[in-house]
Amino acid sequence: MSLWSDLVSLVLRKALQTDGPEVFELIWSARNEIPLKDKFYSNDNKAWITQECKRKRVWIAEAQGAICGALCIQHDQLFYLVVAEEKRRQGIARLLLSKGKKKGRYCRVSPSNRAVISLLESEGFV
Repeated sequence: MSLWSDLVSLVLRKALQTDGPEVFELIWSARNEIPLKDKFYSNDNKAWITQECKRKRVWIAEAQGAICGALCIQHDQLFYLVVAEEKRRQGIARLLLSKGKKKGRYCRVSPSNRAVISLLESEGFV
């Protein structure tokens, strides 16, 4: 399948409460890049992410019915911009960021995450 057909089949939408567990697992899958400590993997954090989805504070990218990207937004801060490893470098993070930029002015990112820092800078963040 081509990159173009992958993006055409991509759906961007606000997450639903029922998406919470899948969004949590996607965030956890990027734990080394974010980075997250082992204690993040808990029922409390899974419930928190699910609640953020219910509050419509999470944008997701969905391809063929599976969540492949997510961006959390609280107030004017963007965080947990995550794309599934097999879907990276296809423009999904940039598409999610385009939704988040309408609301968020600040980002939290690990200084070691050069890929996300580069993306943010290309989108006008400093």
